[in-house]
Amino acid sequence: SLFVKPQYPVTDAFKVYGLLGFGGVTMDSVNGSNVDVDDSDFQWGLGASYTFMENIEVFLDYTSLANGMEGVYWDGALEVDADAITMGVNYKF
Repeated sequence: SLFVKPQYPVTDAFKVYGLLGFGGVTMDSVNGSNVDVDDSDFQWGLGASYTFMENIEVFLDYTSLANGMEGVYWDGALEVDADAITMGVNYKF
């Protein structure tokens, strides 16, 4: 995935942001079931970050990776939604 990340500083330490971009999702099996999904499309997300020290920041975001992506499940059609919640730390050098 490749995103543009517009940010809005709520305070000096706290920011909210959006994620707008394009990316792909591939799934071969889910819970032992034979699933075949491979698609690329628009992706979006929302998040927030908090700066603890001058160079350490933590973040939490939600990203919608796929919505209504078509695939094959055994011998039938399938629609797949894929989302992600990400938490991490950024260190600025």
